[in-house]
Amino acid sequence: MSVQEFCVAYNAEDFDKTVAFYTDVLEFSPGVSWDRSDGRGVFLSCADRGAVEIFGAARGKPALAAPPRGSFMVVILVEDADAWQRKLLRNGAGIRWKMATYEWGKYFGVVDPNEVGIYFMQRMGEDAEVANAALRADLTKNGKTT
Repeated sequence: MSVQEFCVAYNAEDFDKTVAFYTDVLEFSPGVSWDRSDGRGVFLSCADRGAVEIFGAARGKPALAAPPRGSFMVVILVEDADAWQRKLLRNGAGIRWKMATYEWGKYFGVVDPNEVGIYFMQRMGEDAEVANAALRADLTKNGKTT
């Protein structure tokens, strides 16, 4: 028994604006999508390491309620947080949480159109090497490579 993929899913008040944010600003790749009488949706992949699934109201129907502000966040582990910050700034993202550095690493954060916090975190130092080695070993054991 193994996990195939981890996905965060939530309703978007403005579906089109939310999808544009994930594809144009964060550069996630759109996957399976649907546009039906009962609603719209799309899977957005982050470098084949995870996905966000966005749900929206059917065209012409009242908007869905977005998650309550601050009710959850998305954390993306990256190799180089500074490079990600530069990339997102070039793509028009507003940085909500400035880069902060701690003994374990550093991070910065943005928000999507629904006020969902998205943090880009880089592990650093000896603890990062141990944590990343453990993650690689676990992925390799489960048939994935890094």
